[in-house]
Amino acid sequence: MKTYILVILAILVLSCSSGEKKCTIMGEIIGRKTNALLLFKASRFPVYEAEIPISNSSFNYSFKFRQPEVYLLIFKDEFQKGLIRETPFFTESGTIKFSIPSDNDSKGYSVNGHKLNDAYLDYYRMLRDKFYDQTMKYTDSINAMYRSGTVFSKEFQATQDALKNTKETSARNLLISEQRYLKSMGSMYNPKAKKYVEKQDSIAKQQKIWEYDFIDKTTSLVSLYLFMNNIREAAHTSEWKAVDQAFINKTKSNLARFSSEFPDHPYCLIVKNAIEGFSNIHTGGQMIDFTATNIKGDSTCLASIIKGSKLTLLHFWSTWYAPSVKTGKDLIPVYREYKNKGFEIVGITQGFGKTDELTNFINKENYPWANLIDKDSKAGAWEKYNLSYQSGGTFLVDSSGKILEVNLTADKVKEKLVTMLK
Repeated sequence: MKTYILVILAILVLSCSSGEKKCTIMGEIIGRKTNALLLFKASRFPVYEAEIPISNSSFNYSFKFRQPEVYLLIFKDEFQKGLIRETPFFTESGTIKFSIPSDNDSKGYSVNGHKLNDAYLDYYRMLRDKFYDQTMKYTDSINAMYRSGTVFSKEFQATQDALKNTKETSARNLLISEQRYLKSMGSMYNPKAKKYVEKQDSIAKQQKIWEYDFIDKTTSLVSLYLFMNNIREAAHTSEWKAVDQAFINKTKSNLARFSSEFPDHPYCLIVKNAIEGFSNIHTGGQMIDFTATNIKGDSTCLASIIKGSKLTLLHFWSTWYAPSVKTGKDLIPVYREYKNKGFEIVGITQGFGKTDELTNFINKENYPWANLIDKDSKAGAWEKYNLSYQSGGTFLVDSSGKILEVNLTADKVKEKLVTMLK
């Protein structure tokens, strides 16, 4: 009897020490027929955590979590079409009830579940009251011009028309490059649409200033989430260029404040990794070492793989992102031609939960180089390499880990190897 009681106590202690809590989400879908919702962690998007069936316009799903984080609900059929209309919420112990209209109209939308979600909704109500109506006035006008085919300048519209009738890759790339040039010169829109876009941009800048002010003055899980999102967005828009030191210093100061209040929260680690990326990952910067598992499940550090190679390409890729998979295939003949001349490739991908399917995918693609799997983002590789909102990227480094160039295609890699590995 005594042994039995001790076993029960041990189970209870282990259960409590795990720190897991249960969140139940349930609700109704208004005004549309659909059979499933996808559940995402905001910090792991676009990898979904679960598919939640919808029956008779309602859903009910329970899952465990350790710390309150923002999750997203997205209609499965819309996600498959690339329509990302999300219903965000913070995980909290107990039940969260939703009412989700077909078009995510805020008038019919509601989330009822504890103080944290109330605070989250209050923030977005303030944001909407201050900026939404102003923005929509110009958005409606621009959308009307899109529908009538009058939004673009004559030069940009000509490239749009040409793209519709062009299939050859190099010709399409030339047209896309011309579009980028026109956009950079402010010649994408016609004069009337350009004024509307400039008004929108002005409001967006005011909104960002207001958001940053909110983050600077508020220490809460809501402001921490907004802070993490802003830093990830900044990493994405920096396009691997050196970031102003004043921005890095300000980010570090805010991180210290949030880390003091929420020392073990995963968002703090994401920001910490992003700061490391800002400081290092750009042309002329330095590779960041990390440890992840290889396809055999052994822990391996990145530096140990590139040791002894003159040049190494770090190829970040995702199974769900076709361009990054294609880059991997295109790199195989390049690797075989130059692997005995001092060239190495390291494939780096993410894996969540079980990684058997990912290992099978790597074996099927027959990648002849080492592959590392950042399982459950424990190494934080994506944040460290400023890839938070991207599904792939390439970085060419020398034997010392210095970053020579970023975002290379297989053809560009070969072009570099021809001149650098003579």
